[in-house]
Amino acid sequence: MTKREKLSDVKAARDHWRKLAENGLEPRIKSMSFGSEGFDMALTGEVVKAISVALVSTFKAGGAVNFMEMSIFDIDEPYQRYTVTVQKCGALSPADKLKAAEARNAELERGQPMIDALLNEAPTHD
Repeated sequence: MTKREKLSDVKAARDHWRKLAENGLEPRIKSMSFGSEGFDMALTGEVVKAISVALVSTFKAGGAVNFMEMSIFDIDEPYQRYTVTVQKCGALSPADKLKAAEARNAELERGQPMIDALLNEAPTHD
């Protein structure tokens, strides 16, 4: 390798790392906040775009309506499992569905004594 080729390689490597430093490493955090509404973070970068396209494509291809869940695993012991949920904005989350079902159940349980009373008062036919 000639001196000129070595210098060219060094300059190319320098330019590559300078560009990374200027652009920031992927993914980049655009904003992050934690308040009464919860945690909110906006990310940007090519990696984020690729993951977003993959998640939305999987959501649509799988026929999801409200949300989809997938498991991810820790790469370190004890290799715990985590669930990542992708939810369509404005759709009911699993927690919203559970809350609505529990409220409906409580409503039905409150009405049960009235139903029992009506059944006891109903005339019987022989």
